[in-house]
Amino acid sequence: AALTVMNMLIGVLCEVFHVVSALEREEMVAIELRDRFSDILQRIDANSDFLISRAEFASILDDAPSIRVLHDAGIDAAGLVDFADILFEDESGTLCETIT
Repeated sequence: AALTVMNMLIGVLCEVFHVVSALEREEMVAIELRDRFSDILQRIDANSDFLISRAEFASILDDAPSIRVLHDAGIDAAGLVDFADILFEDESGTLCETIT
């Protein structure tokens, strides 16, 4: 009986370690993606005003490293640029010239 309980506890402990490691791995991937997307935004912000204009946003397609980062994240760069109208809308549906 004691051996059975000990094996169950070992199984539970292994499952906890597995879940914790998966969560930490996911968090590391999210941090890396955030850093890589931040690099993209800095690279395409031509006038360094910390605002992304429509023209700057469209320039993602001209920047090979940006396309690679988006592709690695599972994002189609051309499709993203096609959705620019949606991304540049404010809450009321009015088109804006920049994204902050």
